[in-house]
Amino acid sequence: MVRHLVAPTIHTDYGDIDVSATSGSVIKELTSRFGYTFRENATSENDPRYFLGKSGRAGKPIQLILMRSQADALKFIHNAQCGVDRIVHSNHQCGCDPQGEESATLNAIKPKRARLIPGGRDQSLFHPEQNLIEQKHQSKLSGHLDIHR
Repeated sequence: MVRHLVAPTIHTDYGDIDVSATSGSVIKELTSRFGYTFRENATSENDPRYFLGKSGRAGKPIQLILMRSQADALKFIHNAQCGVDRIVHSNHQCGCDPQGEESATLNAIKPKRARLIPGGRDQSLFHPEQNLIEQKHQSKLSGHLDIHR
């Protein structure tokens, strides 16, 4: 969804909405305002908690990650597989991974050019099946975006 906010004429549609939240009140608000129902899709005794939300009133599913803190949410986002995914929209502002270049991230979003980030990443907050998720994501991206290393 952030790609749509950055370049709405290029990214006219999106398949789902990814939300990182630090309070369960976000789930309650989405349920009461938009009719979402959430089910937890990864159980762990550790944070974060992963939920999938669907609504008969709102057209897009929501993948929601309930984090302990804002720092954890940023850590999660800033360790994404592709540079174009290392962007956040919060409090009416966009922000990019401080290790990357904001203009490079924004410029990659506009022409739909995703770059896999080389090197190690901290995946301690990721879904237990993150490797499978990333393989599926990379396969999906290869059909819609140019993948560059």
